[in-house]
Amino acid sequence: MSGGRLVILNGTSSAGKTTLGRAVQDLDEAPWILTGVDHYWSRLPRRYLDDEAGNPDGFRSIYDGEGEARRTVGFVVGPTFRRLMYGLHRTVAALVDAGNDVLVDYLPFDDDLACDAVSVWADLGGVLVAVRPPLAVAERWERERGDRDLGQARVMFEQAYAFGRFDLTIDPSTTSPREGAERLLAHLRAGEPATALTSLRERMVGPLPGNASTDGPSRTS
Repeated sequence: MSGGRLVILNGTSSAGKTTLGRAVQDLDEAPWILTGVDHYWSRLPRRYLDDEAGNPDGFRSIYDGEGEARRTVGFVVGPTFRRLMYGLHRTVAALVDAGNDVLVDYLPFDDDLACDAVSVWADLGGVLVAVRPPLAVAERWERERGDRDLGQARVMFEQAYAFGRFDLTIDPSTTSPREGAERLLAHLRAGEPATALTSLRERMVGPLPGNASTDGPSRTS
């Protein structure tokens, strides 16, 4: 069985990752599977994502201010949410190994999860794409969409692009979703080698595949 293709659409909250992924699905004849953090996030019981309850095992946002002035100023990744992200990395790899083309809407919440993602995905030939509008634009989109806590785009911005090296960068503020999808598909068709993940693995987690952070499981575990 030959493996499928992997494209990681990496960026901060409200950067336009899902919109770009849907445009690729609409434009290309291949049956791309679009999944990602929000897809897995929504499968947890609400009590693990309830910011007011502050469940330490899930994902908890830290706020400043009240009412309309409330803003996200930080977040805490608990062990249950961390295990979910480890699982995301490995189920995506399983889909690709089974021959599926996969688009992943992704952001690494901390260095541990970034290292784990790189170690699991580095040998799959994945293309790491920075979906990176200016911060001010992401913040405007955040306000306009109305389904995100204000402040998420800003507080996640630096960590979202902490990989530092990408195979392709797309700025959705200067291109339409279709234009961005055409550029991504042209990159794939050109057959240019995807080197970002393997280079990042050398830098972040060492030369051996599956050598994730000390707390993370291996790809085959």
